[in-house]
Amino acid sequence: MTLRQMQTLVTVAEHRNILKASELLNMTQPAVSKSIKEMEATLGVALFKRSTRGVTPTEYGAAFVDHVRSVLAEMRTAWNELADLRDAYVGKLELGILPSVSGGPLLQALADLHRERPGISITIHEGVHSQLLPSLRTGELDMVVGRMIEDGERGGLTQEILYHEPWVVIARGDHPLLKRNTPPDLEDLADAQWILPLPNATIRPVVQFIFNEHGLELPQAAIECSSGLVARSLLGRTDMLMIMPRYFLGLEEQGNLGALPVELKIDPMPVGITVREARTPTATEELVRTMLRDAVKEMN
Repeated sequence: MTLRQMQTLVTVAEHRNILKASELLNMTQPAVSKSIKEMEATLGVALFKRSTRGVTPTEYGAAFVDHVRSVLAEMRTAWNELADLRDAYVGKLELGILPSVSGGPLLQALADLHRERPGISITIHEGVHSQLLPSLRTGELDMVVGRMIEDGERGGLTQEILYHEPWVVIARGDHPLLKRNTPPDLEDLADAQWILPLPNATIRPVVQFIFNEHGLELPQAAIECSSGLVARSLLGRTDMLMIMPRYFLGLEEQGNLGALPVELKIDPMPVGITVREARTPTATEELVRTMLRDAVKEMN
């Protein structure tokens, strides 16, 4: 099976449409169909079910596609390693990040990397644990940076803690609550307008835990939001509040956003790097990990 056939198989499986796959692969529709039929003939099983609405992987197809993804990921890693060996200033990294680490040390490390090694290409995939960790296991991602979870070392993964991050109440820099003579308690803010994570977000139970520890119910959300960019914009334009890890502020803490002096009953949470175990990192991966460690030391 050729590399082109493997790429064709994965693209068809992801988009479930021969025409869409042909456009993305810069192939004709008959060429894509022929490639799929050749693979099915070689394997002796049907990989897709055809219908007027498109194609759907069969049981055999779904299982085979997972293995092909792993093969492609390993080949990409091998090519990146060769590039690293050929030129230390060239490389590629597929980086997964949790929304709460979109500021702070990660931004500093990426800025340093771009300045010192502009030839290195990084693709950033933002998502939650349930999206990123499966992609890390199959090799589609090289590493994931974000809040550690208890089962983060299961299934062939290993973790390295970079720092422990406190949780804070975030508001705009000139929020009326910042003008109070005495710092507010969370109880004082129960009736405020809140931005909350979506119900299925991994940090939603943490936010609920914080309110419960203060003897409060989770407040009615003015807005439920999963986009850090939208949340930052709303916080800067309204009197709404949001509970998030401190580094969510990023550089905004020196601008139009800040942390209210509210003491929250929760221990700082570990944030770090998750990678596949029993695998030697490429030079590019090791460089990024070193820069993250350095950025943490500098900001601390």
